[in-house]
Amino acid sequence: MHLPRPISDPAKIASDVLRRLFEYWLTKKADRAAPTRADISPRELKFALPWFWMWDVVDGGEDFGFRLAGERIKTFMGDLAKAQRLSDFPQSDFTDEVRYVFSECVKTRMPLIVGPARTLYAPRNYRVVTNLVMPLSENGRDVSMLIGATEVEEKPALERA
Repeated sequence: MHLPRPISDPAKIASDVLRRLFEYWLTKKADRAAPTRADISPRELKFALPWFWMWDVVDGGEDFGFRLAGERIKTFMGDLAKAQRLSDFPQSDFTDEVRYVFSECVKTRMPLIVGPARTLYAPRNYRVVTNLVMPLSENGRDVSMLIGATEVEEKPALERA
């Protein structure tokens, strides 16, 4: 499992898309713990939309409901992108990692970064990905939604067998 790291400095993010998205989140949160859903505008995120995703926090983080995925995310995930809840995903190291990272973001209420590292998603495990996970909060305390992006490096992490 790849462990998430809290991120507070955009300069520590190598990816231009992820860095710009994090800077956007920081601007929208202002002096609050996290921005609200209404603060986030797809029109302002055109630069990140192909890699962008949103998940609802269900029952305080017991599950996560799929809300939105950009075209590159849908292509990367294939049929799994049709799942409505994280609990609908088949049991795997990948699912365990996603649940852990999402749960940590809900628990800490902090933006997290994972990678760059070879993905645990078995159909694409020859790819290197970096994930940025950021909380949204409607009441200023509880995390109600997670937004972020996954950058997939175009070159393989290793050759297929």
